[in-house]
Amino acid sequence: MTRIHTLQALRAIAALLVLAFHLFVGTPTGFHPGTVGVDIFFVISGFIITRIVGRPDVRIADFVRSRLARIVPIYWLMTVAALLLWAVFPAAVPGTLADLRNIALSLAFVPHAVPPGFNSPVLLQGWTLNYEMGFYLTATSCLAVAWRYRRLALGAYLLGTALIAMYLNWFNVLVSPLSIEFAIGAGLALAEPWITTVASRWLWWLLWGAGGAILAAEVVFPIPDYGMTTLLHAGVGLLMVLGALLAENRSPARLIRGLGAIGDASYALYLSHLLVIMPLGIAIASWPLGLRLPALAVAAVGIAMLIHRHVEAPLHRKCDAILGQCGAILARIWARG
Repeated sequence: MTRIHTLQALRAIAALLVLAFHLFVGTPTGFHPGTVGVDIFFVISGFIITRIVGRPDVRIADFVRSRLARIVPIYWLMTVAALLLWAVFPAAVPGTLADLRNIALSLAFVPHAVPPGFNSPVLLQGWTLNYEMGFYLTATSCLAVAWRYRRLALGAYLLGTALIAMYLNWFNVLVSPLSIEFAIGAGLALAEPWITTVASRWLWWLLWGAGGAILAAEVVFPIPDYGMTTLLHAGVGLLMVLGALLAENRSPARLIRGLGAIGDASYALYLSHLLVIMPLGIAIASWPLGLRLPALAVAAVGIAMLIHRHVEAPLHRKCDAILGQCGAILARIWARG
């Protein structure tokens, strides 16, 4: 499948927005618009997975293997890192509930209730991966449909469940208002053949500028209603991802390459940044805010890039190979039976 470099750059922007949100927690102003990074990730995921699902050569086993190898190993490793950090420095990971039930359900991507004041799952930002896994489960079921109709079936399901969830106020990993963001990504994947024919060299700037203007307005005029915030951020996700698709081969190559390097490490950055900025923030708490926040940001990005290069990428390749071998063995056993 063709790699879209501007989407990797947008992954970097999304991860940096989430990082900014957490960096500004506890400051006088905060940075609530940073949460839109999660919404952008969901729209990107909806686009990428719908593209994959629509390929005639994709098998269920291969899809499941690729998703598990991509998402699970580094998430489990970062969850263990959070528990180890809590064991030696509890103040750096407040709200950690290190009981077997919470740990097991967190590792299994199962949403669950915990006592007030504690995190669920163990790795706080892992809640988004519960929804991601729910989306993958839906996408896997759509692979049973004839390949010509898979994308349409997936998009229709996501849009339908999002509207039902909004109307009935349901909120779970399979039926949630957040499905509208995966549905937007699916819609962009369906429209990709037409999007790529747009000749404008500057439209992507306008779309990204509009998204940035909405976030800037949110800083000045916060929106207290969660439902309205979800819809607004879904709209920003649409503008940013559509802009990224239009910007491919039309954007400054040096800028895209620089952001793309962070984009490649965006998953590692998303999972690891709290484990970096929390203990380090305590260590340098006496520094002026204008010096402390940039230092924490640089440390989080630098460590994430090291984790991606030396841990995440090798672990991904190894687990993908192991799962592939296991799948081949099971296929042979099934054929003999």
